[in-house]
Amino acid sequence: MKSALRLRGWLRRLPWDIIAVYLVFNALVGAFARISLERIRQDMRNRSFDDLSAIAALKGRQIGDWLLGLLRQAPGLTHEIEHEGLGARLLREPAHPSARAEFADYARRADPQHRFASVALADGEGRVLAAEPSDLPLLPATLSSEVQPLLGLPWTRVSDLFRGPGDRIFLLIVSPIPEIGALVLLVDARRELFPLLREWPTASRSAETLLVRREEQRVVFLNDLRFRQGTALSLTAPLGDPRRPAAEAMKRRTGVMEGLDYRRQRVLAAWRTVPGSSWSIVAKVDVVEVDRPVRELTLAYAALSIVLGLASTLFLVLRLRQLTSHNRAEREALVTHYGYLARYANDIILLLDGKGNVVEANDRATEAYGYARSELLGLRYTDLDPAAGRPGDLLEASGGMVVESSHRRKDGSHFPVEASIRSMQVGQERYVQCILRDISERKEAEQEKRRLEELLAKVQKQEAIGRLAGGVAHDLNNALTAIQGYGELLKMKLPAGAGEMRSAEGILAAVARAARVTHGLLAFSEQLPLSWEPLELNALLSSSRQTLERVLGPEIVLELQAHPAALVVRGDAELLSQVFVHLADNARRAMPQGGRFTISLEGSRGQDNAETACLRMRDTGVGMSEEVRARLFEPFFTTQGFGQGAGLGLPIVFGIVRQHGGRIEVDSEQGRGTEFRIILPLARQAAIG
Repeated sequence: MKSALRLRGWLRRLPWDIIAVYLVFNALVGAFARISLERIRQDMRNRSFDDLSAIAALKGRQIGDWLLGLLRQAPGLTHEIEHEGLGARLLREPAHPSARAEFADYARRADPQHRFASVALADGEGRVLAAEPSDLPLLPATLSSEVQPLLGLPWTRVSDLFRGPGDRIFLLIVSPIPEIGALVLLVDARRELFPLLREWPTASRSAETLLVRREEQRVVFLNDLRFRQGTALSLTAPLGDPRRPAAEAMKRRTGVMEGLDYRRQRVLAAWRTVPGSSWSIVAKVDVVEVDRPVRELTLAYAALSIVLGLASTLFLVLRLRQLTSHNRAEREALVTHYGYLARYANDIILLLDGKGNVVEANDRATEAYGYARSELLGLRYTDLDPAAGRPGDLLEASGGMVVESSHRRKDGSHFPVEASIRSMQVGQERYVQCILRDISERKEAEQEKRRLEELLAKVQKQEAIGRLAGGVAHDLNNALTAIQGYGELLKMKLPAGAGEMRSAEGILAAVARAARVTHGLLAFSEQLPLSWEPLELNALLSSSRQTLERVLGPEIVLELQAHPAALVVRGDAELLSQVFVHLADNARRAMPQGGRFTISLEGSRGQDNAETACLRMRDTGVGMSEEVRARLFEPFFTTQGFGQGAGLGLPIVFGIVRQHGGRIEVDSEQGRGTEFRIILPLARQAAIG
């Protein structure tokens, strides 16, 4: 009852007349500013649409006039070829030097301003008889394929834009010559057409003109774009997207709209069809640029509103400050009680009000979150736990609840917590007490346990595959031995020229290929017979240089880095050389464009203080993903296409290294190459029997 009376008294002391005037005044100013700005924005957009429509019409006329000029120029150039016999001579003897020289002189006279990339004469089937310059900027077959659809028509035609070598864009003017073929004028669009599109009558940061056409259910951008160079004839958009002005230009001859351009930026656009072509012109400008004056006016209105409301706001704040002390004693009692409980706690303790604001926090909270106390008390609980629900959900936890969540520190990092949440009633207000325990160490221990379990499962899987592969290889070897014996016997009994001799040789070749597979399976299962002997790794690596260079090829540079001291291991020289060859072949496949393959020798000590030798083999290839690296040593797993490899190279390496008492480690990152590390025990430490 007393609290209710205090609340009524506080409400009666509020300056309601000033608050009412303040709210009405600011509401009227805001409404006036909003209406005015909206009208200004609409007027500016209407003017922008008018300007864009005029520019699109202007560009359409310019391109139409340009095409018409080419169509009018071409027939006048055919007179000398048609009436003075040059075309007939070239048709009879296209390789005759004097006729080709006469055509070259004619082409230079016909195009004194060098408007055309090439002037060519084609026969009735589209084959090029002569051209100036003689080295065409595109293949004759490409030129013929573009000319053929335009032949057989009695009037001059212009082809559509098409792509040539070197990412150049061309179009053709084909003027028919009776009984000969046609005069073909090749126009470089980037030099002659695209400059017309780049010109804009006013200064603008985002305005540009697009030339587009329809291809099936796509819209193709024909010219180089202002914000994406080199995209002519390669950038497309779906025809069915009503938000794109380029798509709408394919459906209507003229129009204006607000939509999205190829950058997915909001733009104002207008379009027109180009006379005499299948093209459309789209003139556009970013909405951000059009609305810039409106934004400046908005800032001016905002500044004015701030100035007008500052005096009343300041007075209101000063008046309300007099009313903030009415519940200070109650709050201080709560803080004292909370501080006593939280002072000695090792866990994070937060106190929230009914709106989810942090009103108290202990020292452990400021240490864990990295905020100063004043900063922490200005936050909402959702600032610390983005996944938290509405404040009302927390207030309903009168019986308490325990949840796990991820909390965010001031620096943006996250840490896992176990939260015990309980709401409580203090006077007339409800609060939420959160006791949070940092469980980072527990989560790390769980992750480490899962990692070790996955590692154990992987090792067990490799051992099981190895046992299976060894058993299969032994059984298969027995069968192959019998097949080889019968094949040899069959070959001995057949006469030298018998037709069945090739079949017998095919049987023996297939047996040899199968034997190599079983040899790889035995290597992976660590069951190959070894010839143990002391091996100095520097010498072994040096003697393998020529073999490795043949495997890598001329495009890959081989670099060998020897160790200054002798590193002697016990092992089989032939099998260790196979390790070098398989890893070099793997590096070659990873560097199809060439690169560098480096093998270095190092001495080191293992975790058990045993001396070891480490061979580092690094390439500068494409690298591999985590998924590929996880299956790297599985038999028959390969990223190559069918017929490019059996997928046994790296499993063989794995088996040979393990059989020598060593281990192999791999580091790889896509786009940055791969490094294999082979660690072998030195001879005096090895215990290989």
